[in-house]
Amino acid sequence: MSVSFSGGIPLRAIRDKVRTFESKPVMSCPKHYYPLAGKNGIIYTPLVKAGDTVALGQKIAHTADSWELPLHSSVSGSVIGIEDYPAVSGSVKTIVISNDELYTPIDNPGIISDYKNADKKDIIIALQNSGIADMNGGEFLCGEALLSQPPKYLIVNAVDSEPYTAAASRRIAENAEEVIEGIRILQYLIGIKTVYIAVESNFSDGINAVTGAVRYDETLNIIKVKPKYPQQNKHMLVKAVAGRNIPYAKTPSDVGCMVTTPEVLYHISRTLKTGIPVTEQIVTVAGNALSSPENFRVPFGVPISFLISETNTLSEVPDRIIVNGIMNGEAQTSADTVTAKDIHSIQLFKNSEKLSPVKQKKCIHCGLCVSHCPARLVPFMINKASLDYKPGKAMKYHILDCIRCGTCSYVCPSCIPLSKNIGDMMDSIQRLYRKEYTNE
Repeated sequence: MSVSFSGGIPLRAIRDKVRTFESKPVMSCPKHYYPLAGKNGIIYTPLVKAGDTVALGQKIAHTADSWELPLHSSVSGSVIGIEDYPAVSGSVKTIVISNDELYTPIDNPGIISDYKNADKKDIIIALQNSGIADMNGGEFLCGEALLSQPPKYLIVNAVDSEPYTAAASRRIAENAEEVIEGIRILQYLIGIKTVYIAVESNFSDGINAVTGAVRYDETLNIIKVKPKYPQQNKHMLVKAVAGRNIPYAKTPSDVGCMVTTPEVLYHISRTLKTGIPVTEQIVTVAGNALSSPENFRVPFGVPISFLISETNTLSEVPDRIIVNGIMNGEAQTSADTVTAKDIHSIQLFKNSEKLSPVKQKKCIHCGLCVSHCPARLVPFMINKASLDYKPGKAMKYHILDCIRCGTCSYVCPSCIPLSKNIGDMMDSIQRLYRKEYTNE
């Protein structure tokens, strides 16, 4: 039996094909690029300069806030300089490193081979300094806050419900043992008794792999979830698995849950065993410009253009590039955008395929956006209030409970950009609140 939430849309056909391909390494990239501007406006200060020699896993940048994640080099080599280069957020200052292709690791890595006999704070510091992050479910920071107010449930989000994505599925299928070890490390650190590992019910490779790794541990529960979008969203996953609703402006921890991914758990296990910080992750490359999708194990700092050159199934030169999925991702203006912790998939398209019809029509009040909305909202009414710029009316329809998944826009037969219009109004309301309560 599988569990899920109300609403949503099935998008199985494309996704199922993507996740059947095992991940593979990429060839050595001559230059690696590390943007000094991260997610949510984080600005990094470089710790290296032109001419410096760096090792694999060396910290090359940090922020003033100790809670933010450091940047590490994913190769060994020499620093060419700091220059403007394309990133997901636009052109930003970027550390450029020439890869010597030796991959010489840092000296004296802090290995913790027996974590059960190590001081918990030492483990926390090691994880914090490793740069472990979960960019899909909100940044996961391994700080001392883990030791306070432990959640009741740990939910492992091994779901790829977004089309053309497969990173979580491949990690759980290929590295189930390391993922389970990462779970046990978190259990030891924060005392979580109950763990739910959410895997899509039709992904037998993942279910079989995690079943074999769990064995007879009664604290680890494999939960099969229905294969539909946006099942990977933390709000929907917590609702489906734990039966709890996350209120607006709250997080899973506010309802007693911690949500993380197989990628995070894999790196928790690997970091303690090797002492080497996080330097790579699985990235899916798919889309109709390819005759077949591919999954790569990609070191951070590789340009998308290099990954395109690595694909063996590129049938046509792509003219559209999207990162992190066609439903909720971001279009890129440059193929030189570099891979980082916040990129888990790349979609390459040619003009012959349109993601949605171009011509917008009038709303016909069919109700499809209502029946499919996973947050149980009335999108067409919120959209009308947004277009009329009536924040009060939009609030009456609970606009702030929108999870911005894009389902309403996808199912709309009139091709109305409901999600964009609603998102713009949400941003406006949040700015009004910020101004009212902080006097900005």
